[in-house]
Amino acid sequence: MQILFVDESGTPPPPEIQIPRVIYLLPSQNQAFGESDVISGAPGASSEASSGHNDMSSGHNERLQSNSSRHDDGHLLVKGLNKSLIDNLKLLPEALRQELMSVAEEARTKPRLAPDEMTAILIRLCENAYLTQQVLAELVNRKPEALRKNILKPLVDKGLLALAFPTVPTHPQQAYTANKGRRDD
Repeated sequence: MQILFVDESGTPPPPEIQIPRVIYLLPSQNQAFGESDVISGAPGASSEASSGHNDMSSGHNERLQSNSSRHDDGHLLVKGLNKSLIDNLKLLPEALRQELMSVAEEARTKPRLAPDEMTAILIRLCENAYLTQQVLAELVNRKPEALRKNILKPLVDKGLLALAFPTVPTHPQQAYTANKGRRDD
C-alpha cells in the first residue's frame, strides 16, 4: 500500500522525504451502525428520525406526572408549591375563568397600558395561584415571549412576582405568583 501526502497546494513532497504516519481506517456508517435509518439532518435522511429533544423520552413527563395532579377545579397541584398552578384556562370552572378575565379586562382590551397599571393587574391575577406565562398572556392579550421578557422578568427581578421554580427558569411548568414579601421600588 502506498500513501501519498500532499501540502495545501496539492503538491506532493519530494520522494526523499519520508513522512511516517499512522493511518486509521474507519468503518462505514453501515458497518458501525448497521443498516438503519439515518438520524441526521443530511440530505436524504429520514424525516421521521430526529435527534432533537423528545419530552416523552427525556424523563420530564414522568417527573411532572409524579410531582403533580389535576384538581377537580382545573388547577394543577404540584408538590413543593404552596399554591395551586393554573396552566390552562379552559380547564377552570366558568366562574373562576370569568373572574380572571374580569380582572384582566383593561389590559386585554387596551393594546397600550401604563406600566404601573399592567403591574397592578398582573399582581392581582397572581394573588391566589401560580399562573403560567401562556395563561397570563392569554388573559392580558399579549404575546407570551414579549410579556415574559418586557414585563414578567422585571417584576420578578423587583421582587413583585415570584417564580414557581426559581432554580429552574426554563421549567416546563414555570409560573408566577404575587410575592407576599414584595418590595415596592
